[in-house]
Amino acid sequence: EASKKFYEKNEHDNNELTEEMLENLRLLLLVLNLKIRFRKNFHILKGNHENVLNEWKDGNFPFYKFAREGEMVYSFLEEVYDGALIYLISCFEKALPICAVFSNLVLSHSEPKVPVTKKMIVEYRKKTSVIEWLTWTRNGDAEDFSVETSINNLIKKNPESAVWISGHRPVAQKNALRQNGKLIQIHNPDFENIAFIVPEKTFNPETDIFCVRD
Repeated sequence: EASKKFYEKNEHDNNELTEEMLENLRLLLLVLNLKIRFRKNFHILKGNHENVLNEWKDGNFPFYKFAREGEMVYSFLEEVYDGALIYLISCFEKALPICAVFSNLVLSHSEPKVPVTKKMIVEYRKKTSVIEWLTWTRNGDAEDFSVETSINNLIKKNPESAVWISGHRPVAQKNALRQNGKLIQIHNPDFENIAFIVPEKTFNPETDIFCVRD
C-alpha cells in the first residue's frame, strides 16, 4: 500500500518500493544462479507473473492484483536501471518452458484451460494462446475434462494413475482437488507448499505435499 502511494506520486525509487524490488531481484538472481549451476536438474516454468514488459499480447496480460504491480515494476526498472536490463529479463522469461511432463504427472503454472498436446506445448511460441491457457486459468474457467484429456495426450503409459499439479490460484489448506481429482492445486502463500515427487510412484496429495515452513 505504501509503495502504491509513492508510485501514484511518480516517486518510483522510494524506500518502500526499492526494498520490495531488491527482494524480487535477489530472488531472480538466486533462480539464475541455480539454473547456471544445476542446469540439468533445476527448472522453472513460466507463470503469469513472468511478464516484466507488462505487455498485453502473446498470451500475456498486464498484472494487477492489489495495485498496478506490473506497471510499477516496469517503471521502477526503467527509472532506476535502464531498458537493457528489462530487455534481458524479458528474454529470460520468454525462454522459459510452460509445462513439464513426467511418467506419472504433469506440471504447469495454472490449470489447463483447454486440452493440450505435446506439439502445442513444444511449439507454444507459434501459438501463444497456449501461454494463456497454462498460466492464467481461473477456477471454473477450464473446459470439462481438460486435465484428463491433456494427460491422455501427454502420457501414454498408465495415464489413469497420473495427475496434474498446478499453482496460480490460492488454496485454503494444503491442497485443493479439481477436475475429478486429476488436478491438484498446491499454492498456499501462508504454507509455502512443495510437492515431493518420486518417479513411477503414484502421487498422493495427502502424504506427498509438505509445508516449507514446517
